[in-house]
Amino acid sequence: MIFWLFKNTIHYQWLAIQEQPLVVYLEGPGLYGAGIPFLVSLLILLWVFRLSPGRVHQRMWFLTNEHGPILVGLLLACAVIGSYSSYWTAVGCHLLNVGLFFWPVWALIDRNFHPLLAYPLSYLALLFDDVFAAGQYGHWAGNFWFGVGGAGFHDGLFIGTLTACGLAIICAGLGTVARKNGLLITDEGVS
Repeated sequence: MIFWLFKNTIHYQWLAIQEQPLVVYLEGPGLYGAGIPFLVSLLILLWVFRLSPGRVHQRMWFLTNEHGPILVGLLLACAVIGSYSSYWTAVGCHLLNVGLFFWPVWALIDRNFHPLLAYPLSYLALLFDDVFAAGQYGHWAGNFWFGVGGAGFHDGLFIGTLTACGLAIICAGLGTVARKNGLLITDEGVS
């Protein structure tokens, strides 16, 4: 019985998606709010993880060392805190982007964290929250709502990622200055 209900719900949602032409979404503000940050995130990931074997090994430190679980945990924490803090108003969905705190602080204290990675990491967490909130709205309204990134240049996917990346760049610079002045302790000791 439960499987039948789940199957019918998924089938109904799929029919609602097919009913709307993709051109309507791509010509609207969703392209600016979600499409452009996706392309920028992809370009940043390709630039940071260049295909040179030595550089990939240097930049993949958080996936191969003890930092991998921390990165995944912080990414999941951003998504979960954002989904639990989200609420709807007449303007749209509002949520707390914890990536504005996590990624800049990590860039401040760890010299190996590339500050540009704050952009795609914030984008992934915010995209999860935006899709989850759109699903909630569609469930409440009784239809499928595909307005992810629908606020265009004012959407959190656009502004939140830029803010997190800018703060991470500033904090990485402050971390470098603090390490030179002996204010931050590194793995090698006070530098």
